[in-house]
Amino acid sequence: MKKFFLFGIIAFAALSVTSCTKDDVIEIMPQEAIEFGTYLGHDVQSRGVVLENNNFNQFGVFASYTDGNWNANSPINFMYNQLVQRADANSEWTYTPLKYWPADQSYKVSFFAYAPYAASDNGISLVTANTGAGAPQILYTINPDNLGAMADFVADVDINHSKQPGDDQGIDKVNENVTFSLKHELTRVNIRAKLDRNAFGANDVANKTKVNIKSVEFTGDLFASKGTYTFATENDTRGTWLTTPTQDGDTINLASILNAQVDTELSPYKISGVSVGTTTAVPLFKPTEYLFLIPVAGESGLTAAGNVKMKIAYDIVTVDSAVNGGYTATPAVKEISLPVGALKQGVAYEYTLTFGLNEIVLSATVSDWRTETFDEDVDWDDVDF
Repeated sequence: MKKFFLFGIIAFAALSVTSCTKDDVIEIMPQEAIEFGTYLGHDVQSRGVVLENNNFNQFGVFASYTDGNWNANSPINFMYNQLVQRADANSEWTYTPLKYWPADQSYKVSFFAYAPYAASDNGISLVTANTGAGAPQILYTINPDNLGAMADFVADVDINHSKQPGDDQGIDKVNENVTFSLKHELTRVNIRAKLDRNAFGANDVANKTKVNIKSVEFTGDLFASKGTYTFATENDTRGTWLTTPTQDGDTINLASILNAQVDTELSPYKISGVSVGTTTAVPLFKPTEYLFLIPVAGESGLTAAGNVKMKIAYDIVTVDSAVNGGYTATPAVKEISLPVGALKQGVAYEYTLTFGLNEIVLSATVSDWRTETFDEDVDWDDVDF
């Protein structure tokens, strides 16, 4: 299958500041503000769909200013959920109030960046207050009543960054970049479905029979509809998730985001659903839309089959003018256990459901978002992921 990758680079460009000792007054010149820029791959996802560079216009930043190295007791005292935004893809990134690099080399700034920016309609909210210390935390909530607004949460850190000293002539460096490689921190799932025609019998009969998928649920002891994300505390590492599902696990029903419609070929059967009628797999979601789930056990995934399950409700429909109503519809419900290793952090899965008369066969392909690297000078429009 085609792999999908996110690679966002957020560059912090710092101009020079005057040098001083810890006891001196730090003199900051206006042109020395920390500036923000961003380069964004064209397969970033937000709100369940692909978000391209021309409409990625906001991200958030936390930052700690420390005398020496950052530690778990360091306060979030430099930036608190700082909104960085632009009007459109052709505009400069701006934020207010401007912040400046410390001139004393012993002082460090540690940055914690994420996207999309927290909002009430995308399931992302803040846990850490502006009086907090240590790594910031963010709550991600899957809203079963608004699954179409789910966001592809990404984050990265740059710990203990200090402005580099000047050259031999004493001239401070300018345009120094702090580079973030924003990482997918959720699990992405796509689901397709097809028929096993051999299981439906002879073609003259089978071609009149289809499966209509009415709903899909995720459930299980370890399945969680919300989780608290803690930013990483070392560079080039991932953050961690803490989930607290109910005793029997949480459940979400995906009926609201299925690519449901009434199949006219099954008339007079008129129940809305995803119609599956051939051996060619069809997507359950709308084109370029995906399901984002909170990972189980970080980058390890499920340790036992059955901890998370997929429950599918469907009808087997046969058009038959001889029967009352013009069709027969046999309802069925199948529950499938996701395999060991599923739902890893930062990994994209595509599950294919194969429907037969007596069973659904589940297979999967996995595309890992953690292996791609990019150069800043890549022309994103020419890159095929």
